[in-house]
Amino acid sequence: MKELNNQHLHFFVVDDDHDDQYFFEKTIRDVSPDIKVTCFSDGTEVMKCLYDREIIPDLIFLDLKMHKQGGKETLVLIKQNEFFFQIPVIILTSNTNLREKETLTQIGANAYFIKPDNIIGMKKIVEKALNDLIKLTRR
Repeated sequence: MKELNNQHLHFFVVDDDHDDQYFFEKTIRDVSPDIKVTCFSDGTEVMKCLYDREIIPDLIFLDLKMHKQGGKETLVLIKQNEFFFQIPVIILTSNTNLREKETLTQIGANAYFIKPDNIIGMKKIVEKALNDLIKLTRR
């Protein structure tokens, strides 16, 4: 993984709710304006970008419940691919199912968060993700 520098970080947000995309992208930019953010509406869009190797992100925020290809299926595809498995993936969902959390962690999710309904909660998630990414790159 490349050396961490916010000016070169690129995060993907994968969510079929455009309001959630906007809310999340705005929060990322509030936490660190230098981070580039690309939004996708479902797993098929993000996988096409990854397969085309247009952009390889430093981190992916992935919603679980999407109309076309859901987050679980997308996570499996990312973690089974030798070129993408090292990309940290953070699951965001409105579901509080602990069994699902365990399953997704076993598949390779780096973190699992319940979607907050306010900017403070979202900011905490983004800050934690950024701090964890910094720790990961220092190894």
